[in-house]
Amino acid sequence: MHKKVLLLVSFFCLAFLSACVQKEQLQLKDCGNDKECFDTAARQCAPAKVLISEEQNNTYTELYLESRGEDGNECEFYYRMQKLNVNLAVPESDEERHLQEKFFAIIKTVEGKDMVCRFPKQLIEDKNSLMDMQTSEINQYCKGELINALQNMQQALLQLILEARQKQQPS
Repeated sequence: MHKKVLLLVSFFCLAFLSACVQKEQLQLKDCGNDKECFDTAARQCAPAKVLISEEQNNTYTELYLESRGEDGNECEFYYRMQKLNVNLAVPESDEERHLQEKFFAIIKTVEGKDMVCRFPKQLIEDKNSLMDMQTSEINQYCKGELINALQNMQQALLQLILEARQKQQPS
């Protein structure tokens, strides 16, 4: 009788320890703003998160990325556009001010939007960084509001450029 109880207690302890070890392995690694930390985890499909803040060419972006682990031959990633700001010169006319207001309204449509991507493991392993993904790869493997908002933003900006060019042409 004691052997059965001891065996049963041992089994439950082993199951508990196994669950704790698995939970520890699946815990999300917080890379802060360290892209290299995140890229290392991402290439292994290991759970991790990073907040990338960059300023280039008068454009400031904050992008939250999360590697959610693997499922079969795929790695799942979550993206959320936190901020997108563009610094433009002070408008010289009411017309320029009006165009800038439209421009800012268009780019703000992507803030707060997110998407989930399920990339093949081999594709992830072949990249130096998750930021090296091509537009065609993102379109193929990602779904969500962010990808739709980016496509809509691109079309709206092209329309705005056409509108500005038409107003510059002499009548």
